[in-house]
Amino acid sequence: MEKTYLDIPNAHLEYAKRFGATFDSKEKRYFVTGEVPAELYSYVPKEPRHRDFVAEVAKQCAHCGFAMELRERRDARSVYYICSSCLRSSSV
Repeated sequence: MEKTYLDIPNAHLEYAKRFGATFDSKEKRYFVTGEVPAELYSYVPKEPRHRDFVAEVAKQCAHCGFAMELRERRDARSVYYICSSCLRSSSV
């Protein structure tokens, strides 16, 4: 049978045990075998969400709202932003 490990706060241990949570001394975690009871489903760890940090901090074009791209001038002494859509530029 398949084990499903649970993240149970200490205050909820008695409740979880009533619905079949068992302690795995090797892993030092609680688990259930087979199907997870509805009462314990909220304790199943969720997959971490993947955030797009670039989109969250990317500068936006004042004209059209698209993301601005950071580019380097040919002389390599300065950088500037250019819109990925309308190609308008702005200084850093």
